[in-house]
Amino acid sequence: MRDSVALVIGDRSYSNFISYEVDSNVLIPADAFSCRISRTDAGIKAGERFALVVNNGLEMTGVIDKVKSSYTKGSGETTIEGRDLMGLMVDSSVEEYKTVAAVTLKDLAKRLLKSIPYLDKSAVVYASEKADTGVKAKKLAKAESTGFDAAMNQSQFEPGITVFEALSDYSQRHGLIMWMAPDGALVFGELKGKDAPPEFSFYTYKGSERARNNVISADLTDDLSKRYSRVTVVGQVQGTDQMKAGDQTIIKTAPDKGFPFRKPLVMQTQVVNEKGAEHQAGWELKKRAVEGWRLEIVVAGHSQAGANYKANSVCHIKDEALELDGTYLILGRKFTLDRNDGPRTHLTIGKLQEGYTVA
Repeated sequence: MRDSVALVIGDRSYSNFISYEVDSNVLIPADAFSCRISRTDAGIKAGERFALVVNNGLEMTGVIDKVKSSYTKGSGETTIEGRDLMGLMVDSSVEEYKTVAAVTLKDLAKRLLKSIPYLDKSAVVYASEKADTGVKAKKLAKAESTGFDAAMNQSQFEPGITVFEALSDYSQRHGLIMWMAPDGALVFGELKGKDAPPEFSFYTYKGSERARNNVISADLTDDLSKRYSRVTVVGQVQGTDQMKAGDQTIIKTAPDKGFPFRKPLVMQTQVVNEKGAEHQAGWELKKRAVEGWRLEIVVAGHSQAGANYKANSVCHIKDEALELDGTYLILGRKFTLDRNDGPRTHLTIGKLQEGYTVA
């Protein structure tokens, strides 16, 4: 099936591209796109809302950041760049320069997003409320909140901190990350875990089954410099009990049992209880493990079996050249088109980790 890509702005649609890139990565804030069209009179303005549609499926909703029109004798073109709505969170500073205490993740999100255009009316989805976040929301061991409704943290907003930085720090204390859904909903969720079924398959055979090969190129990196044998989170809060005056120190450690030698990391944070410290230590360890092992592959087209490739999805890989055989996590995908190669997808793939469980 031939891939179709359309940039939709209001009642206008553009699809005759010279080239394009549509980039999404669950670990990098603000998905981005850029494209070139062979006209200078398109009337596209910076600041306009857009939607990107790939193979009739919505892939991104956001705001045009930059428009550049140019021409030489006999030809002209316009370059358009934009990001999803998380780009507004990355660019916008928090305007409350104070310490915020006893505020839930849900309350903080509502508080910080209310002044950001478009996001003030967008849906906010939390892990246990959305099936494809990769989170297993099991019943609680105790009759207590999952943490989304619990005032378990505090944050000090220094001048210059962005809305993304503030919410990212707060959510990581729950063991969560943020990303923007294609429809503009902000999702607090987790990387998909080992129990998630694969949605895509990639093959590189050396022998008689080479006809099944669907990988154009691959690049595997195993980098221990980004990883640690254990991550310790240290938080210090002022004592509130009159019988226990003074500061209280919270220390929680998450070990990487597969690391080959001792290499500890200690982080100071603003967590105020052991549950928050435990979540943040576990998430930091997991993130570094994912970032340390990377497989980059390039495939033809933007979809497989009618489904567009997407970040935070599981794939099966059988690669005899790199000796890989198992299920892995797609961290990022970039749709590209140029005159030489046609439509291709660049996939960033990491190892699957244990899924997050509310406990």
